[in-house]
Amino acid sequence: MQREPYWDYMRRRLKEEELMFNPLHLKLSDTEKMSIVTESDLVRKEIFQLQEQVQNSYKKIKILNEIIDKQYDEILMLKRLVPSKQLEFDF
Repeated sequence: MQREPYWDYMRRRLKEEELMFNPLHLKLSDTEKMSIVTESDLVRKEIFQLQEQVQNSYKKIKILNEIIDKQYDEILMLKRLVPSKQLEFDF
């Protein structure tokens, strides 16, 4: 068995470390890591996850807007029920 040269070892190790600290790498299971072969596969997977996050945020925004609209409608109803006590001058 031939020993790997030092600089080849360091290059390989650096490459492996870059993959290890990639945020996508931390989210994947071992089987998913094995299935990703090329960098383009990794980018596709990352884009898929980002699109999923965007869609989830859109859903959350929709829910929050509905809550805001409902509360605003309730405030308007209360304003109609309670007469204004502020006096205004007519000039």
